[in-house]
Amino acid sequence: MQPARTVIRALVLRQMDRGSSTVQAGAALGFSAKAAWQIGKHYLKGGLERAIYDAPRPG
Repeated sequence: MQPARTVIRALVLRQMDRGSSTVQAGAALGFSAKAAWQIGKHYLKGGLERAIYDAPRPG
């Protein structure tokens, strides 16, 4: 079972892949446009893994 955060990030990417803007994708899923934009940016820089999963944190 995937954490809700991971699933929602994947859904944001799916919305954007279908042609939605970051504003539309974020609004459809309860995210801000900035959050949706950051998910898209992470996808472009590091692919799907980088976009939907959290990076390990120190400690």
